[in-house]
Amino acid sequence: MPDPDASDSRLTRSEPAIVRLLAAPGGVPLLSAPASVGLLAVSRWSALRWLARGTVPPDLGYSAGASHTLQWLQVLLLGYLFGVYGLALAHWQRPRRSVRGLAWSAVALAVLATALVPADSSDVLEYIGFGRLVSVYHVNPYLHTYAEFSDRFAPAVTWNEPMPYGPVVLPFFAAAGAVSSHSVLLALYGMKLVWLLVHLLSAWLIYRLAGALTRAPAYALFIYAFNPLVLLELPGNGHND
Repeated sequence: MPDPDASDSRLTRSEPAIVRLLAAPGGVPLLSAPASVGLLAVSRWSALRWLARGTVPPDLGYSAGASHTLQWLQVLLLGYLFGVYGLALAHWQRPRRSVRGLAWSAVALAVLATALVPADSSDVLEYIGFGRLVSVYHVNPYLHTYAEFSDRFAPAVTWNEPMPYGPVVLPFFAAAGAVSSHSVLLALYGMKLVWLLVHLLSAWLIYRLAGALTRAPAYALFIYAFNPLVLLELPGNGHND
């Protein structure tokens, strides 16, 4: 009787090396690493010097003050990441991936994204500003705006409106606001660490829900947790949504 495992092994060996690598434990993070490191460099060059001066960086993607070279580099790097993601989806079924390997790979990619300096949006600075209203000035951020106050953090706040978010995020904003009195970068990365945990919790919930509703919970986990746009927006740029 033919050995089905041997047949599967021959099919696997006949596949292109990149497909075998994508299916291997840690293959997607390994292939994504060059672009992830490139995005880290782009985000640092684009935003870090502005943040160090306490001002808002020009948003990559649409700001007239952003470097066109860095914008195109970001486009190319994101295109590469989406290429890896698309190939992994296209060759999902061979061979089957272990959930443990997927989970550790998802954590690795999320940590790489969290290391990025927010370069496509300054929203996380606004979150810190709302938090400073609570923890530094002890006023209600739903009734006051940062334009009422003048301090060293004021140039980093561009919204002249009360807080538009629900109260569930307010304790995290307030904690970041308190930390910002010592270091804006530390407050920024503290906020991003919270969003990293939210991202990983969302991935776990999606896996559990998909396990109850479908036969492919690992596939659902991969679609969410490995999506470059999700990684760029939540742990990367620090958006709370």
